[in-house]
Amino acid sequence: MTLDTLITIYKEVCMSLLHQGFNNIVIINGHGGNNGAITKAIR
Repeated sequence: MTLDTLITIYKEVCMSLLHQGFNNIVIINGHGGNNGAITKAIR
């Protein structure tokens, strides 16, 4: 999986949750390997 794919997955999941009415989303990272992707997706 590429970094761009992972970023897209984070974005799509969060957008889906927002459209379903969730106001707050917390992403819990189990290890430091995905910090860059999470940071880019949040922006």
